[in-house]
Amino acid sequence: MDNPFDYFNRTIGQGVIAEQAIVVKVKNNKIGLRLRLVTFKDPESGKVLKFLTNNFLYQAHTIALIYKNRWAIEPFFKQLKLNYQLGRFLFVV
Repeated sequence: MDNPFDYFNRTIGQGVIAEQAIVVKVKNNKIGLRLRLVTFKDPESGKVLKFLTNNFLYQAHTIALIYKNRWAIEPFFKQLKLNYQLGRFLFVV
């Protein structure tokens, strides 16, 4: 069954180079932490990016786009804080 929140219907071959499930050992935990490593080659810049997440619901391409877009927004908020001396942001929903 597809995830209703995953709007991208893409798989390996459209920027996604690899997708791996890994287990990271955590101190005082015998089971470990199950994570997902998505390796993505940005078609615009040619850079290879690696994203580590615990989200196994979304497709690999969706995970890559979420993280890539997040880092595109970061400089905007940094510039806002510098120009307007904001200590924190208040979001009203």
